[in-house]
Amino acid sequence: MSAISSAVAHRSGLVTEPARATRLPSMQARVAVSIGVALIAFTLAILRFRGAPYEYAGDFTWHWRAGRAMLDGASPYRIINATPFYPYNSGYYYLLPTAVVATPFSLLTPHGALATFVACSFGMLAFALTRDGFWRLPLLASLPAVWTIFTGQVVALATAAIILPALWWLWPLKYTLGAAGAAYQLSVKYVALGLGVVVVTMIVWPWWPRDWLAELSDKNGTYYRVPLLVPGGLLLLATLLRWRRPEARLVAALACLPQTMLFYDQLPLLLAASTYRQALWFSVGSYAAPLIANAIYGAAATDPRVLFERNAPVIVACYYAPVAILVLLRPNVGRVPRWLERASGVLPGWLRGAAT
Repeated sequence: MSAISSAVAHRSGLVTEPARATRLPSMQARVAVSIGVALIAFTLAILRFRGAPYEYAGDFTWHWRAGRAMLDGASPYRIINATPFYPYNSGYYYLLPTAVVATPFSLLTPHGALATFVACSFGMLAFALTRDGFWRLPLLASLPAVWTIFTGQVVALATAAIILPALWWLWPLKYTLGAAGAAYQLSVKYVALGLGVVVVTMIVWPWWPRDWLAELSDKNGTYYRVPLLVPGGLLLLATLLRWRRPEARLVAALACLPQTMLFYDQLPLLLAASTYRQALWFSVGSYAAPLIANAIYGAAATDPRVLFERNAPVIVACYYAPVAILVLLRPNVGRVPRWLERASGVLPGWLRGAAT
């Protein structure tokens, strides 16, 4: 009878999580898979930058240079200045904890630092994704994930920090995604650990907030877009109708935050997958976005302002909209903190949902 009841509940939509075996993956199996993923990511990064100029390490060039500045006792925000050519065409926009984390990697060559950082990031992300099974692993083959490898971005590690409690202190590495992670977790500990790291760096290096704010003063409009302000983006807030679900809160939060419209900052959206089939479709479907953008606009623009302006509606339509629709098809059920549970008592029944 219990099996029949479970099947009926699943078909009726009350159960949206994948059916999983009672026995979760062993720690040894998760570690082995994570090491395998890390080696693949390392190899892809090495092959991608083989033959590139010495100091050309994609987006990780900024972090490598920031780490070198820290070793020299200098401010990365003053050392790294905009010059015409990528990857030297902007200053350093990250919080100082990112430069601190990058410092050990900066002891390596730029290419070796990038490949090692990418390997560590993807190894930890794979470990985080396999906490209750291996069914999320197709997400690591998605375009945002692959793009992260080929550009040396910190998005993979920032995504792992959202879902793996042992890494919560790392969310300031990409503070916009980290803020969305706070909505996903609704955890005081999550927020406190990250802010604690920021405070410690401010005590040790009290000059950096001033330098960082000065660096941001004239570039935000060029390199970042807010999905909510893209035509149709306002509809993404409908996911708050499912406010009890962490993936619904994640979509709504990401929609409100500035991000790079270049197909990698949207990696955390893929955490909305709740079955192997969804993870697979998210991964395969993620490659449609640049193809659609290319079909509409032709060759990619060289001016970042134009490129990101063109990509923004495509990313909202191809990444955000499908995930939002999937979330809205799920029931508004889930655990939330006690204070929020009490506050929800003022909501009408159709919006209040149910605790699990």
